[in-house]
Amino acid sequence: MDAGTALDDGARRERVEAFDEPAEQHAGPDGVSMDRAALGRAVHAVLEHVGPTDLEAPSHLIDRAVQAEHEEEAGAEAFASAVRRMVNRFLASDAGAQLRAALADGLDVRREVALHARIRFPRGDAVGGFDSLLVKGSIDLWLPTADGVLVIDHKTNRKGGAFDTPEALAAHYAWQLRLYALATERALGADVAGTRLLLLDPSWGEETLEVPVDVSGDALEDARRLCRAFALAELEGRYPEDWRSLLA
Repeated sequence: MDAGTALDDGARRERVEAFDEPAEQHAGPDGVSMDRAALGRAVHAVLEHVGPTDLEAPSHLIDRAVQAEHEEEAGAEAFASAVRRMVNRFLASDAGAQLRAALADGLDVRREVALHARIRFPRGDAVGGFDSLLVKGSIDLWLPTADGVLVIDHKTNRKGGAFDTPEALAAHYAWQLRLYALATERALGADVAGTRLLLLDPSWGEETLEVPVDVSGDALEDARRLCRAFALAELEGRYPEDWRSLLA
């Protein structure tokens, strides 16, 4: 039993999640309007299957992703081009090189890892008689390193608006990565080596790609506090517009 289930008499499991861009039409790299959510899914689908010798996005994986996420013939070429550019940015990154090396060495690489973990509240403070919150989600990449598992999250967000700097995007997704780190620690029984955001949209420029997120002890303790605050808000029927305000 978990806090999320208990707070609703067993009828519902609450989750703390962060999402990529919504299913809206926006111009892609070629200036053609396209569904950004579908684009993100297609990029993730290709990255889930690239192999140890892939230096560029395999055409058969691009074709399969386009068929799954872009059914209309109009705009399909531009959609495929956008997917290819993002996948190639990953493959040219340090993380891409690390992935190829780990796959070639037969290491325990895991992609699109479904997580279902109970995150314990700090100091054992209970909410509604329970000491943890169920968190559900999917980790894009668990990459084994000499220092432990590196947690990587692929982001297809464009540069602009509220996210005009890599730091702004990292701040927005920091809580998500910290929850992933806590879930990974619980699953593996060991500390994570670190977490990174991979900024795959070309609008970020050639030099901006990998952004680390702080998952030090204090940062993870704040994530546990947030889980407890979220559970308490659910118990009391409070629904703030921004769940991060619960720690304010």
